[in-house]
Amino acid sequence: MASEQVQDQFRLVSPSINHEGKLPRKYTDEGQGAKKNLSPPLEWYNVPDGTQSMALVVEDIDAPDPSDPIKPWTCWVVANIPPTLKGLPEGFSGKEEEVGGDYACLKEGHNDYKVPGWRGPKLPYHGHRFQFRLFALDEQLKLGNKVTKEKLLEDIEGHVIGEAQARRPPSQIPSPPQLLNSLHPQISTVDLSPGAPSHLYYSPLLHVSNPPFPLHFHPADPDPTQKVDIGARARQLQTRRLWTYALTFSCVAGFVVLVLNNFQDQLVFYVTPTDALEKYTKNPSKTKFRLGGLVLEGSVVQPSSSKEMEFVITDLITDILVRYEGSLPDLFREGHSVVVEGFVKPFTDEIKRDVSTRGVSSKARSGDCYFSATEVLAKHDEKYMPQEVAAAIEKNKKMIEDGLEGAKESVA
Repeated sequence: MASEQVQDQFRLVSPSINHEGKLPRKYTDEGQGAKKNLSPPLEWYNVPDGTQSMALVVEDIDAPDPSDPIKPWTCWVVANIPPTLKGLPEGFSGKEEEVGGDYACLKEGHNDYKVPGWRGPKLPYHGHRFQFRLFALDEQLKLGNKVTKEKLLEDIEGHVIGEAQARRPPSQIPSPPQLLNSLHPQISTVDLSPGAPSHLYYSPLLHVSNPPFPLHFHPADPDPTQKVDIGARARQLQTRRLWTYALTFSCVAGFVVLVLNNFQDQLVFYVTPTDALEKYTKNPSKTKFRLGGLVLEGSVVQPSSSKEMEFVITDLITDILVRYEGSLPDLFREGHSVVVEGFVKPFTDEIKRDVSTRGVSSKARSGDCYFSATEVLAKHDEKYMPQEVAAAIEKNKKMIEDGLEGAKESVA
């Protein structure tokens, strides 16, 4: 029963501290190269319900002070830790934005070296003890630009709903290495009753005078079999996430390009016979159009040698012969507007033999191209004509009328 209660408690552990509670060199100022002053990995379990944020304070409780036998020395202060996180990876300090995700919400305060983030010790002698304290809070702190341990402890006063520290009671057998490598953390949970005083400053978990099991600053090489590199795992997950985002973006971008290209190929514009022939002359590969104009009176005929209907569409300037296989819609009338969809094609000798020889279509037959219609639109009434086509025909009509008036004036 007692072991089950311990498992349910708010616990703080570090996978990298060895069996004797020694802090490896890479977490201190005595490390070398890249393996120097790395922040130690931490894990926590059973965060109290109602936690809105967490705060971490790490201190050397045996740091000497000429005016006081012992003065705790702050090595690390971290505020606004989201309750969704399960720990901090090795070497995390100073890389919140690089790791990203929920880690970007953290705020590292200034230590007693007057710099933000983690700073490991470099002492004239070893044997100092370190205290890791994790506070569960009922609110997210509103902190200024510079955060110190003193300011943090002042701001969390009255908002602590749970506290976890790393320790091993003398009566306990060492636990597995992943729980602080034989340092089984015991929990101090602050009284949750209304108005309960905060136990920030007088927590009995780790006494300076007679500690149950100190965390020594004896530099030691970590046992490779017990090493859990949380930082590498975090970097691996971040890389995988970035590749996933990049692949997803590439697929979406490729799909959009394909859709736009297909849309552009299928796009058909309303044009007059004059516009259609001009566009075809400039770019023979562009042959599909939606042609609008007036059906020339007397031009509708079905040649005896062909299954296709034949008529002429005009915009009063240019005539173009249209061939269409199928029944014409009921609203189709000579002298009325019409909209047909199809392709501009060059005349062949066979087509020229099939077309009608009626004089009314001689102008259309004299051209180099004809229009092979695939559809005659019949969903509009006889007064319908696309706006751009109607405007072009009206313009041509006015040009013709102005030309006739000019000719009359010249004769007069």
